[in-house]
Amino acid sequence: ARHGLGVLDEVLLSGGAQACVACLYHYMPVLVLVDPQELPQARVERPANVAAAQRAARSLGARGLHELADSICARHGLAPKHLRHRLLEQWLRSPTWQPERYPADLEALQAHYLRSLAEGAGDPATG
Repeated sequence: ARHGLGVLDEVLLSGGAQACVACLYHYMPVLVLVDPQELPQARVERPANVAAAQRAARSLGARGLHELADSICARHGLAPKHLRHRLLEQWLRSPTWQPERYPADLEALQAHYLRSLAEGAGDPATG
């Protein structure tokens, strides 16, 4: 939470560091790139915790988020490079995979974003 990503606190507490880092990487595109106001027919309200997490993620940038993931891993005795490789292999085997534990607010925003892409709206994150 001290990095502004309190939306992931519950995952860290209930699922542990590995689950938290998996969520951080899984939702990184939504956190960094997606502005809900740019989504067509935006029906998803962006809760304050998601808005704060998006601001924090954008402020940290990709390098800062990787460093945060590394820090979480180090504090919990995990090898960050090994975990990233396992996550990448998981997504390559099953592109629709998602973490078992996840913040419902982030999942709702991501689902809305993916629906907008499927409906041919283009990628609002890239213009």
